[in-house]
Amino acid sequence: MRSTLVVMCTTAGWFFFLSIPAIHFDRMDSFNTFNSAAYILLMFLSTMFYPIESLPTWFRTIAWLNPMTWQVDVLRYTLLGIGSTTVVLVEFACFMAFTFICLSLAVRTIDRVG
Repeated sequence: MRSTLVVMCTTAGWFFFLSIPAIHFDRMDSFNTFNSAAYILLMFLSTMFYPIESLPTWFRTIAWLNPMTWQVDVLRYTLLGIGSTTVVLVEFACFMAFTFICLSLAVRTIDRVG
């Protein structure tokens, strides 16, 4: 049940985040290019593939600021029980703030375009 809630919340965050550029682009191929580039950049600058402890300090800083790291850590915790409860709660709160900021920006973008 918890993992379903996490998936729903994090999916909403990425939907709102990607809605902002989608509203601006006139062509679907432009949006797909942006979407792929953003996903690859965020994915490789997160802790999706490697533990944060073994990363260089500069990379660790970038990873901690990356919303995808927050999502991955929360999903790992809810699905596998891996991680610290305190850290995961902070990351989930940060991701929810990210979601609401992106929702607000998406609504403002629609208002400006419409």
